[in-house]
Amino acid sequence: MQLLRTTSPVFRYTIVGNSMYPAYKDGEEVLVCRIAYYLSRPSTGHAVILKDPRNGRKLIKRIVKKEHGRFFVQ
Repeated sequence: MQLLRTTSPVFRYTIVGNSMYPAYKDGEEVLVCRIAYYLSRPSTGHAVILKDPRNGRKLIKRIVKKEHGRFFVQ
């Protein structure tokens, strides 16, 4: 069963905190497809999961701006 979990293109994350409320609520679970952005590029307004470079935690953020190929999140 563990092998299926690590090779799956879909991951489940649990929202911790209310920083993305009302779109995502504390304790809510979201499914994330790893291959979605191989099919189309992310754009302004999309929610993305990223790794915090300070501590390695996973964060959910919304893309607020794209400029010169760089994404800005909030």
